[in-house]
Amino acid sequence: SLAPVGELLKPLDPQLVSVVEQDPSVFTLPATQAGGGDRFVELFRSCAPYIKMHQGRTIVLHISSLVLEHSSLFEETMVDLSILSLLGVRVVLVVGMHGQVDDAVRAAGAE
Repeated sequence: SLAPVGELLKPLDPQLVSVVEQDPSVFTLPATQAGGGDRFVELFRSCAPYIKMHQGRTIVLHISSLVLEHSSLFEETMVDLSILSLLGVRVVLVVGMHGQVDDAVRAAGAE
């Protein structure tokens, strides 16, 4: 039996949260690094408190529109979001359109 989440995880101070931009290619994990069965079980067990903490909750995720331009990254992202849903997390996905808006403005000759 898992201990209550409050005993395992401490509240996150919003002042400590920040946004970090990453190159989309860093999110692709080569199959050779994926690990074996024992490692999976260990990883899954370590995630259990977080799963419990977020089950039934709604989370809002923002992704860059660049994800839409990379089919493999888009597919991996959708798989990850599906897994969150299967684990009982309600996902609200917000897709940024900054790049497309900038391109449309430039194409229209306005800046």
